Amino acid sequence: MRIWTRTFVLATVVNFLVSLVFFMLMVTMATYAGERFSASDSVAGLAASIFIVGALVVRPFAGRFLDVVGRRRMLLLGLGVFSVASFLYVPADNLGLLLGVRMLHGAGLGASHTAIAASIMTVLPPARRSEGMGYFTLSGTVATAVGPAIALAVLQLGAVEWLFGFGAVLSTAALLLAFGLKFPGPGRDGGEAGPVGDRPHSPVSGFLERSVLPIATMMLLLGIAFTGVLTYVSTHAAALDLTAALSGFFLVYSGVIAVSRLFVGRLHDARGDNVIVYPALVSMAAGLVVLALASSGVALLVAGGLLGLGMGTLQSSAHVIAVSVAPLHRVGLATSTLFIMMDLGVGLGPLALGPVIAEWGLGAMYLGLSALVLVAAGVYHLGHGRGRGGAGSPSL
Repeated sequence: MRIWTRTFVLATVVNFLVSLVFFMLMVTMATYAGERFSASDSVAGLAASIFIVGALVVRPFAGRFLDVVGRRRMLLLGLGVFSVASFLYVPADNLGLLLGVRMLHGAGLGASHTAIAASIMTVLPPARRSEGMGYFTLSGTVATAVGPAIALAVLQLGAVEWLFGFGAVLSTAALLLAFGLKFPGPGRDGGEAGPVGDRPHSPVSGFLERSVLPIATMMLLLGIAFTGVLTYVSTHAAALDLTAALSGFFLVYSGVIAVSRLFVGRLHDARGDNVIVYPALVSMAAGLVVLALASSGVALLVAGGLLGLGMGTLQSSAHVIAVSVAPLHRVGLATSTLFIMMDLGVGLGPLALGPVIAEWGLGAMYLGLSALVLVAAGVYHLGHGRGRGGAGSPSL
Protein backbone atom coordinates (compact mmCIF):
# COMPACT_ATOMS: atom_id res chain seq x y z
CA MET A 1 0.00 0.00 0.00
CA ARG A 2 3.02 2.32 -0.30
CA ILE A 3 2.82 5.44 -2.49
CA TRP A 4 6.46 6.57 -2.34
CA THR A 5 8.05 3.76 -4.32
CA ARG A 6 11.20 4.24 -6.37
CA THR A 7 9.20 4.45 -9.60
CA PHE A 8 6.76 6.99 -8.15
CA VAL A 9 9.56 9.23 -6.89
CA LEU A 10 11.44 9.06 -10.20
CA ALA A 11 8.28 9.78 -12.19
CA THR A 12 7.46 12.75 -9.96
CA VAL A 13 10.97 14.19 -10.41
CA VAL A 14 10.74 13.72 -14.19
CA ASN A 15 7.38 15.51 -14.23
CA PHE A 16 8.83 18.36 -12.18
CA LEU A 17 11.81 18.82 -14.51
CA VAL A 18 9.68 18.81 -17.66
CA SER A 19 7.16 21.22 -16.12
CA LEU A 20 10.00 23.47 -14.97
CA VAL A 21 11.35 23.76 -18.52
CA PHE A 22 7.86 24.43 -19.85
CA PHE A 23 7.14 27.30 -17.47
CA MET A 24 10.64 28.78 -17.74
CA LEU A 25 10.29 29.15 -21.49
CA MET A 26 6.58 29.99 -21.61
CA VAL A 27 6.95 33.20 -19.62
CA THR A 28 9.95 34.40 -21.64
CA MET A 29 9.24 33.30 -25.20
CA ALA A 30 7.04 36.20 -26.31
CA THR A 31 9.60 38.71 -25.02
CA TYR A 32 12.45 36.80 -26.66
CA ALA A 33 10.68 36.65 -30.04
CA GLY A 34 9.93 40.36 -29.91
CA GLU A 35 13.43 41.44 -28.92
CA ARG A 36 15.46 38.96 -31.02
CA PHE A 37 13.38 38.91 -34.21
CA SER A 38 11.33 42.14 -33.89
CA ALA A 39 8.14 40.08 -33.98
CA SER A 40 4.81 41.85 -33.65
CA ASP A 41 2.77 41.35 -30.49
CA SER A 42 0.53 38.77 -32.15
CA VAL A 43 3.42 36.78 -33.63
CA ALA A 44 5.35 37.00 -30.37
CA GLY A 45 2.30 35.60 -28.61
CA LEU A 46 2.19 32.83 -31.19
CA ALA A 47 5.79 31.95 -30.38
CA ALA A 48 4.66 31.20 -26.84
CA SER A 49 1.31 29.54 -27.57
CA ILE A 50 2.31 27.36 -30.54
CA PHE A 51 3.96 25.08 -27.98
CA ILE A 52 0.43 24.14 -26.83
CA VAL A 53 -0.59 23.51 -30.43
CA GLY A 54 2.24 20.99 -30.81
CA ALA A 55 1.14 19.19 -27.64
CA LEU A 56 -2.50 19.22 -28.72
CA VAL A 57 -1.74 17.72 -32.13
CA VAL A 58 0.25 14.84 -30.66
CA ARG A 59 -1.91 13.93 -27.65
CA PRO A 60 -4.63 12.00 -29.58
CA PHE A 61 -2.02 9.79 -31.27
CA ALA A 62 -0.05 9.32 -28.06
CA GLY A 63 -3.18 8.22 -26.23
CA ARG A 64 -4.34 5.96 -29.03
CA PHE A 65 -1.08 4.07 -29.35
CA LEU A 66 0.20 4.33 -25.78
CA ASP A 67 -0.52 0.71 -24.90
CA VAL A 68 0.36 -0.49 -28.40
CA VAL A 69 3.86 0.99 -28.44
CA GLY A 70 4.34 0.56 -24.70
CA ARG A 71 4.08 3.22 -22.01
CA ARG A 72 7.78 3.35 -21.21
CA ARG A 73 8.75 3.52 -24.89
CA MET A 74 6.24 6.33 -25.52
CA LEU A 75 7.61 8.25 -22.54
CA LEU A 76 11.22 7.86 -23.69
CA LEU A 77 10.30 8.82 -27.26
CA GLY A 78 8.47 11.95 -26.07
CA LEU A 79 11.27 12.95 -23.72
CA GLY A 80 13.82 12.33 -26.48
CA VAL A 81 12.01 14.77 -28.77
CA PHE A 82 11.58 17.20 -25.87
CA SER A 83 15.30 17.05 -25.06
CA VAL A 84 16.45 17.45 -28.68
CA ALA A 85 14.15 20.45 -29.18
CA SER A 86 15.63 22.07 -26.05
CA PHE A 87 19.02 22.24 -27.78
CA LEU A 88 17.63 23.91 -30.92
CA TYR A 89 16.61 27.30 -29.52
CA VAL A 90 20.03 28.94 -29.82
CA PRO A 91 20.69 27.70 -33.40
CA ALA A 92 17.20 28.88 -34.48
CA ASP A 93 18.29 32.13 -36.10
CA ASN A 94 15.02 33.26 -37.65
CA LEU A 95 11.41 33.48 -36.55
CA GLY A 96 10.21 30.60 -38.72
CA LEU A 97 12.75 28.23 -37.20
CA LEU A 98 11.84 29.39 -33.70
CA LEU A 99 8.17 28.62 -34.32
CA GLY A 100 9.14 25.19 -35.65
CA VAL A 101 11.27 24.45 -32.60
CA ARG A 102 8.46 25.54 -30.29
CA MET A 103 5.97 23.25 -32.00
CA LEU A 104 8.41 20.31 -31.92
CA HIS A 105 9.06 21.00 -28.25
CA GLY A 106 5.33 20.97 -27.58
CA ALA A 107 4.94 17.68 -29.44
CA GLY A 108 7.58 16.13 -27.17
CA LEU A 109 5.72 17.39 -24.12
CA GLY A 110 2.39 16.10 -25.42
CA ALA A 111 3.70 12.56 -25.93
CA SER A 112 5.74 12.36 -22.71
CA HIS A 113 3.13 13.96 -20.46
CA THR A 114 0.37 11.71 -21.77
CA ALA A 115 2.56 8.66 -21.17
CA ILE A 116 3.68 9.56 -17.66
CA ALA A 117 0.26 10.82 -16.53
CA ALA A 118 -1.37 7.56 -17.63
CA SER A 119 1.42 5.36 -16.31
CA ILE A 120 1.64 6.88 -12.84
CA MET A 121 -1.79 5.41 -12.05
CA THR A 122 -0.43 1.90 -12.53
CA VAL A 123 2.09 2.26 -9.68
CA LEU A 124 -0.35 3.69 -7.13
CA PRO A 125 -2.30 1.47 -4.71
CA PRO A 126 -5.96 1.56 -5.87
CA ALA A 127 -7.14 2.54 -2.40
CA ARG A 128 -4.77 5.55 -2.32
CA ARG A 129 -4.88 6.57 -5.97
CA SER A 130 -6.29 10.07 -5.48
CA GLU A 131 -3.86 10.81 -2.64
CA GLY A 132 -0.92 9.71 -4.77
CA MET A 133 -2.12 11.65 -7.79
CA GLY A 134 -2.31 14.76 -5.65
CA TYR A 135 1.32 14.39 -4.63
CA PHE A 136 2.36 13.71 -8.23
CA THR A 137 0.60 16.78 -9.66
CA LEU A 138 2.04 18.90 -6.87
CA SER A 139 5.37 18.64 -8.69
CA GLY A 140 3.83 20.58 -11.56
CA THR A 141 2.37 23.15 -9.16
CA VAL A 142 5.79 23.79 -7.62
CA ALA A 143 7.20 24.23 -11.13
CA THR A 144 4.64 26.97 -11.85
CA ALA A 145 6.21 29.02 -9.06
CA VAL A 146 9.88 28.11 -9.51
CA GLY A 147 10.04 28.18 -13.33
CA PRO A 148 8.95 31.80 -13.89
CA ALA A 149 11.14 32.97 -10.99
CA ILE A 150 14.23 31.36 -12.54
CA ALA A 151 13.39 32.72 -15.99
CA LEU A 152 12.84 36.28 -14.82
CA ALA A 153 16.08 36.22 -12.79
CA VAL A 154 18.07 35.04 -15.83
CA LEU A 155 16.43 37.62 -18.10
CA GLN A 156 17.42 40.40 -15.71
CA LEU A 157 21.02 39.34 -16.31
CA GLY A 158 20.42 39.67 -20.06
CA ALA A 159 21.58 36.11 -20.76
CA VAL A 160 18.68 34.29 -22.39
CA GLU A 161 21.11 31.79 -23.96
CA TRP A 162 21.93 30.61 -20.43
CA LEU A 163 18.22 29.99 -19.87
CA PHE A 164 18.05 27.86 -23.02
CA GLY A 165 21.15 25.98 -21.92
CA PHE A 166 19.73 25.34 -18.46
CA GLY A 167 16.50 24.10 -20.03
CA ALA A 168 18.46 21.70 -22.23
CA VAL A 169 20.33 20.34 -19.20
CA LEU A 170 17.08 19.81 -17.27
CA SER A 171 15.44 18.12 -20.27
CA THR A 172 18.39 15.75 -20.68
CA ALA A 173 18.31 14.95 -16.96
CA ALA A 174 14.61 14.09 -17.23
CA LEU A 175 15.32 11.75 -20.15
CA LEU A 176 18.16 10.00 -18.33
CA LEU A 177 16.08 9.54 -15.18
CA ALA A 178 13.21 8.12 -17.24
CA PHE A 179 15.40 5.20 -18.33
CA GLY A 180 15.13 4.00 -14.73
CA LEU A 181 11.32 3.87 -14.84
CA LYS A 182 9.35 0.67 -15.22
CA PHE A 183 5.57 0.70 -15.27
CA PRO A 184 3.29 -2.31 -14.91
CA GLY A 185 0.87 -2.49 -17.79
CA PRO A 186 -0.12 -4.53 -20.79
CA GLY A 187 3.44 -5.75 -21.14
CA ARG A 188 3.92 -6.14 -17.35
CA ASP A 189 7.00 -3.96 -17.27
CA GLY A 190 5.35 -1.13 -19.08
CA GLY A 191 7.90 -1.30 -21.85
CA GLU A 192 6.43 -3.96 -24.07
CA ALA A 193 3.68 -3.40 -26.53
CA GLY A 194 0.26 -4.42 -25.34
CA PRO A 195 -2.96 -5.39 -27.06
CA VAL A 196 -4.83 -2.79 -29.01
CA GLY A 197 -8.00 -3.72 -27.20
CA ASP A 198 -11.41 -3.41 -28.75
CA ARG A 199 -11.58 -2.05 -32.24
CA PRO A 200 -12.93 1.49 -32.41
CA HIS A 201 -16.45 1.81 -33.77
CA SER A 202 -15.53 5.05 -35.54
CA PRO A 203 -12.40 7.04 -36.36
CA VAL A 204 -13.23 9.44 -33.51
CA SER A 205 -13.48 6.68 -30.90
CA GLY A 206 -10.01 5.57 -31.94
CA PHE A 207 -8.62 8.84 -30.58
CA LEU A 208 -11.11 9.79 -27.86
CA GLU A 209 -12.42 7.66 -25.00
CA ARG A 210 -16.20 8.18 -24.87
CA SER A 211 -16.60 7.18 -21.21
CA VAL A 212 -14.35 10.11 -20.23
CA LEU A 213 -16.17 12.78 -22.25
CA PRO A 214 -18.44 14.01 -19.41
CA ILE A 215 -15.55 14.69 -17.01
CA ALA A 216 -13.38 15.93 -19.90
CA THR A 217 -16.10 18.36 -21.01
CA MET A 218 -16.26 19.68 -17.46
CA MET A 219 -12.51 20.31 -17.58
CA LEU A 220 -12.81 22.02 -20.98
CA LEU A 221 -15.23 24.54 -19.45
CA LEU A 222 -13.04 24.95 -16.38
CA GLY A 223 -10.01 25.44 -18.64
CA ILE A 224 -11.79 28.35 -20.34
CA ALA A 225 -12.64 29.82 -16.94
CA PHE A 226 -9.16 29.42 -15.52
CA THR A 227 -7.39 30.81 -18.56
CA GLY A 228 -9.37 33.99 -17.91
CA VAL A 229 -7.56 34.18 -14.58
CA LEU A 230 -4.09 33.38 -15.92
CA THR A 231 -4.38 35.70 -18.91
CA TYR A 232 -6.13 38.73 -17.44
CA VAL A 233 -5.66 38.81 -13.67
CA SER A 234 -2.61 41.08 -13.92
CA THR A 235 -4.58 43.52 -16.10
CA HIS A 236 -7.52 43.34 -13.69
CA ALA A 237 -5.25 44.00 -10.70
CA ALA A 238 -3.62 46.97 -12.46
CA ALA A 239 -7.02 48.48 -13.27
CA LEU A 240 -7.96 48.20 -9.58
CA ASP A 241 -4.58 49.58 -8.46
CA LEU A 242 -3.86 46.28 -6.72
CA THR A 243 -0.69 45.30 -8.56
CA ALA A 244 1.25 45.15 -5.28
CA ALA A 245 -0.97 42.28 -4.13
CA LEU A 246 -0.59 40.28 -7.36
CA SER A 247 2.46 38.32 -6.23
CA GLY A 248 0.57 37.44 -3.06
CA PHE A 249 -2.33 36.17 -5.18
CA PHE A 250 -0.14 33.57 -6.89
CA LEU A 251 1.66 32.72 -3.65
CA VAL A 252 -1.64 32.03 -1.87
CA TYR A 253 -2.94 30.12 -4.88
CA SER A 254 0.10 27.80 -4.92
CA GLY A 255 0.23 27.51 -1.13
CA VAL A 256 -3.41 26.45 -0.85
CA ILE A 257 -2.88 23.79 -3.51
CA ALA A 258 0.18 22.46 -1.67
CA VAL A 259 -1.61 22.30 1.69
CA SER A 260 -4.84 20.86 0.27
CA ARG A 261 -2.94 17.99 -1.35
CA LEU A 262 -2.09 16.75 2.15
CA PHE A 263 -5.71 15.79 2.86
CA VAL A 264 -7.93 16.15 -0.22
CA GLY A 265 -6.58 13.05 -1.93
CA ARG A 266 -7.13 10.91 1.15
CA LEU A 267 -10.67 12.23 1.49
CA HIS A 268 -11.33 11.47 -2.18
CA ASP A 269 -10.13 7.90 -1.76
CA ALA A 270 -12.22 7.40 1.37
CA ARG A 271 -15.45 9.21 0.50
CA GLY A 272 -15.73 9.18 -3.30
CA ASP A 273 -15.81 11.69 -6.12
CA ASN A 274 -18.81 13.87 -5.24
CA VAL A 275 -17.56 14.78 -1.77
CA ILE A 276 -14.54 16.40 -3.44
CA VAL A 277 -15.78 17.66 -6.81
CA TYR A 278 -18.92 19.56 -5.80
CA PRO A 279 -17.23 21.65 -3.06
CA ALA A 280 -14.25 22.30 -5.37
CA LEU A 281 -16.59 23.60 -8.08
CA VAL A 282 -18.32 25.87 -5.55
CA SER A 283 -14.91 27.11 -4.35
CA MET A 284 -13.82 27.94 -7.88
CA ALA A 285 -17.06 29.75 -8.71
CA ALA A 286 -16.83 31.71 -5.45
CA GLY A 287 -13.21 32.63 -6.22
CA LEU A 288 -14.23 34.10 -9.56
CA VAL A 289 -17.03 36.12 -7.94
CA VAL A 290 -14.62 37.50 -5.31
CA LEU A 291 -12.15 38.34 -8.09
CA ALA A 292 -14.86 40.16 -10.05
CA LEU A 293 -15.91 42.25 -7.02
CA ALA A 294 -12.44 42.73 -5.48
CA SER A 295 -11.60 46.23 -4.28
CA SER A 296 -8.72 45.45 -1.91
CA GLY A 297 -5.57 43.37 -1.74
CA VAL A 298 -7.17 41.12 0.88
CA ALA A 299 -9.99 40.28 -1.52
CA LEU A 300 -7.44 39.40 -4.17
CA LEU A 301 -5.69 37.02 -1.75
CA VAL A 302 -9.01 35.40 -0.80
CA ALA A 303 -9.78 34.89 -4.47
CA GLY A 304 -6.39 33.24 -4.98
CA GLY A 305 -7.05 30.84 -2.10
CA LEU A 306 -10.53 29.89 -3.33
CA LEU A 307 -9.28 29.35 -6.88
CA GLY A 308 -6.36 27.25 -5.66
CA LEU A 309 -8.65 25.04 -3.61
CA GLY A 310 -11.04 24.76 -6.53
CA MET A 311 -8.97 24.36 -9.70
CA GLY A 312 -6.04 22.72 -7.96
CA THR A 313 -8.30 20.02 -6.54
CA LEU A 314 -10.28 19.51 -9.75
CA GLN A 315 -7.22 18.99 -11.95
CA SER A 316 -5.98 15.98 -10.00
CA SER A 317 -9.42 14.59 -9.12
CA ALA A 318 -10.61 14.72 -12.73
CA HIS A 319 -7.64 12.60 -13.79
CA VAL A 320 -8.43 9.99 -11.15
CA ILE A 321 -12.08 9.89 -12.26
CA ALA A 322 -11.15 9.64 -15.94
CA VAL A 323 -8.91 6.65 -15.37
CA SER A 324 -11.48 5.03 -13.08
CA VAL A 325 -14.38 5.14 -15.55
CA ALA A 326 -12.40 3.99 -18.60
CA PRO A 327 -11.81 0.34 -19.56
CA LEU A 328 -8.43 -0.93 -18.41
CA HIS A 329 -7.04 -1.28 -21.93
CA ARG A 330 -8.02 2.32 -22.80
CA VAL A 331 -6.47 4.10 -19.80
CA GLY A 332 -3.90 5.82 -22.02
CA LEU A 333 -6.64 7.03 -24.35
CA ALA A 334 -8.69 8.21 -21.37
CA THR A 335 -5.75 10.28 -20.12
CA SER A 336 -5.10 11.86 -23.51
CA THR A 337 -8.83 12.63 -23.96
CA LEU A 338 -8.89 14.51 -20.67
CA PHE A 339 -5.80 16.56 -21.50
CA ILE A 340 -6.95 17.24 -25.07
CA MET A 341 -10.13 18.83 -23.74
CA MET A 342 -8.22 20.80 -21.10
CA ASP A 343 -5.79 22.06 -23.75
CA LEU A 344 -8.72 23.09 -25.95
CA GLY A 345 -10.21 25.06 -23.09
CA VAL A 346 -6.94 26.84 -22.37
CA GLY A 347 -6.41 27.51 -26.08
CA LEU A 348 -9.94 28.71 -26.82
CA GLY A 349 -10.28 30.78 -23.66
CA PRO A 350 -8.40 33.93 -24.71
CA LEU A 351 -10.11 33.91 -28.14
CA ALA A 352 -13.58 33.59 -26.63
CA LEU A 353 -13.04 36.01 -23.76
CA GLY A 354 -11.51 38.89 -25.73
CA PRO A 355 -14.84 40.09 -27.21
CA VAL A 356 -16.53 39.69 -23.80
CA ILE A 357 -13.97 41.96 -22.15
CA ALA A 358 -14.24 44.53 -24.93
CA GLU A 359 -18.03 44.66 -24.53
CA TRP A 360 -18.56 44.34 -20.76
CA GLY A 361 -15.19 44.63 -19.01
CA LEU A 362 -13.09 42.36 -16.81
CA GLY A 363 -15.36 42.35 -13.78
CA ALA A 364 -18.36 41.19 -15.80
CA MET A 365 -16.19 38.60 -17.51
CA TYR A 366 -15.23 37.04 -14.18
CA LEU A 367 -18.90 36.95 -13.13
CA GLY A 368 -19.71 35.25 -16.42
CA LEU A 369 -16.91 32.73 -15.84
CA SER A 370 -18.34 31.91 -12.41
CA ALA A 371 -21.61 31.07 -14.19
CA LEU A 372 -19.62 28.91 -16.62
CA VAL A 373 -18.25 26.95 -13.65
CA LEU A 374 -21.84 26.29 -12.57
CA VAL A 375 -22.57 24.99 -16.07
CA ALA A 376 -19.54 22.71 -15.67
CA ALA A 377 -21.06 21.50 -12.39
CA GLY A 378 -24.24 20.63 -14.26
CA VAL A 379 -22.24 18.71 -16.85
CA TYR A 380 -20.51 16.79 -14.07
CA HIS A 381 -23.77 16.01 -12.28
CA LEU A 382 -25.55 14.74 -15.38
CA GLY A 383 -22.59 12.83 -16.75
CA HIS A 384 -21.09 11.35 -13.59
CA GLY A 385 -22.14 12.75 -10.23
CA ARG A 386 -25.73 11.51 -10.09
CA GLY A 387 -24.65 7.99 -10.99
CA ARG A 388 -21.59 6.30 -9.51
CA GLY A 389 -19.70 9.47 -8.61
CA GLY A 390 -20.47 9.36 -4.93
CA ALA A 391 -19.59 5.73 -4.42
CA GLY A 392 -15.86 6.04 -4.67
CA SER A 393 -13.55 5.21 -7.53
CA PRO A 394 -13.33 1.67 -8.78
CA SER A 395 -9.98 -0.02 -8.86
CA LEU A 396 -7.85 -0.36 -11.95
